[in-house]
Amino acid sequence: MKFLTTIGLSLFICLAFINNAKCQNKSLQSLPTQSQTTTDFIERFNKPEHINLLQSGLWTVTHDYADFKHMQEVLNTFQSYFNALGKYKSGDAASLEKLGGIKSLKDKAAEWLKDDDQAIRAFAAVIIGISGDKTYAPQLAVLLKDRKYEKEPLIIYDRSRAAMALGLIGAKEFMPQIIPLLQSKNEYDRTGAISALGYFGAKEYSKEVAGLLINKDFQFDDDSSPIFFLVEMGTAKDYKKELVQVMLGDFRSEMRVSAMYALVNLNARETAPDIAKQLKGEFTKSDAAKALALLGAKEFIEEIALLLKDENSLVRSAAALALGVLKDTKYAAQVAKLFDDKANFVHNYAATALIMMEATDFYKISIPLIAEGAFLTSSEFHPLVAEQTHKITEDLKKSFEKAKTFSANQR
Repeated sequence: MKFLTTIGLSLFICLAFINNAKCQNKSLQSLPTQSQTTTDFIERFNKPEHINLLQSGLWTVTHDYADFKHMQEVLNTFQSYFNALGKYKSGDAASLEKLGGIKSLKDKAAEWLKDDDQAIRAFAAVIIGISGDKTYAPQLAVLLKDRKYEKEPLIIYDRSRAAMALGLIGAKEFMPQIIPLLQSKNEYDRTGAISALGYFGAKEYSKEVAGLLINKDFQFDDDSSPIFFLVEMGTAKDYKKELVQVMLGDFRSEMRVSAMYALVNLNARETAPDIAKQLKGEFTKSDAAKALALLGAKEFIEEIALLLKDENSLVRSAAALALGVLKDTKYAAQVAKLFDDKANFVHNYAATALIMMEATDFYKISIPLIAEGAFLTSSEFHPLVAEQTHKITEDLKKSFEKAKTFSANQR
């Protein structure tokens, strides 16, 4: 019960940050200008990407703590500041002032960086990183050093969080200590270093990061951060060969999919035949179908259509969506057969695909399903192709309006 209570607390904190983000601008406008530091702090914590980091930190501390009572004390302290921040955003600064203000929270986090519990140290690094306060960089950098433990933890990950936090606060002076982590045998170290380099915008290390993709010592690690780094730095185009090699590998399913979408991001049509090889992979065929569609690779449309009969309902849905993106009405009748699919959610994908195709013969059954809210979101694809999929989702809305107009004129 204690464990569940703690989990509930962490979720409550994150959800409250998300909800408060929606109204922060209006409430903060009424605060005095001398409180800008606190305002900046709140705005940083309300950024979606920072909320995700905070949620990750809370998850770790509630799952890997060494002492429950001590962990609960830390979270209770954090929650007291969080409650005070909520009152502050409503124009009441007294509670936060009583605690010592934002600086006292950051000072408390700096103390936690020296805690005996690794989960708490990692959580503290996240707080300081999100705060963006570079004055705490030296305390974070201490965690980058090799340390002796009374009881060696199974996995060392606080160093990774410290590296990431140094990146978040822009402490480039510690890059010489972060770079060696790229070659660490600890996957968390490498991920933290890549994250830091990404925040620094250090694209000059792209070659070193790309080398991790094909390093045989790390061939069983399934971490896509090197791929995201290359795409975000705009250097992925120089490493298509490595991306294809990862995609065609036998292991690392997450990385294989990320590599596939990175190639789509680059509009690397020449790699379509290699992507098509993944149409037969149990864990890659759904994404391969969608990736090929995003590339406009109609030469593989017959192979994609075969997946409409796949035994996996998720694959059937992905195939329908891919055919919709390709807008080829030749397969409209086959997609329409999915309205009889035993998995109800597949019907929505069929309707979406037919609307995208502008297959007028099937508007009567498709429109009601779309009208219930079955619009696409970027989550149907992959973060690395967000720009491409945004256009698709907007085009779907336009096609839906055309379908409604067409149907109305037919009455």
